[in-house]
Amino acid sequence: MDRPNRRPLTIWVRPAASVAVVALVASPALRQRDSYPLSTYPVYAEARPATAELPTAVGVTAAGDRIRLSPTAIGASDDPLIVADRVADSIAGGRAEHLCLAIVERAVVERPRLVGVEVVTETVDLVATAIDGATPPAARTVHARCPVAP
Repeated sequence: MDRPNRRPLTIWVRPAASVAVVALVASPALRQRDSYPLSTYPVYAEARPATAELPTAVGVTAAGDRIRLSPTAIGASDDPLIVADRVADSIAGGRAEHLCLAIVERAVVERPRLVGVEVVTETVDLVATAIDGATPPAARTVHARCPVAP
């Protein structure tokens, strides 16, 4: 059985389509631009600063120590990114005091010996904190303080 003769148009369509697909896939990397749906994931490929500002909340003990609260106590979620976003939005929107009161209610269940809660933005050394987990923040801005009701 003989194959029918291909028309000239169909002879170059497949190679041209293949070249176009390869060009589309390589395009974001060549242009150094992240785009949907073809992404180079630059968030993982670029150098980041050694320090970062992190919005969070901390518990305060009677001795004045600051202790870490869980994401659930801070933002009623177990996802730290969602919680950080909620805290940042509350700070930016001037609702840090309201958030602080909500955190107190959840935090006393988790840490019954707290005397207060602070909604803060901490400047942390990411490398040192990743290595030892105990490096204190380089700076702390307190946006709201809430005492725990006796």
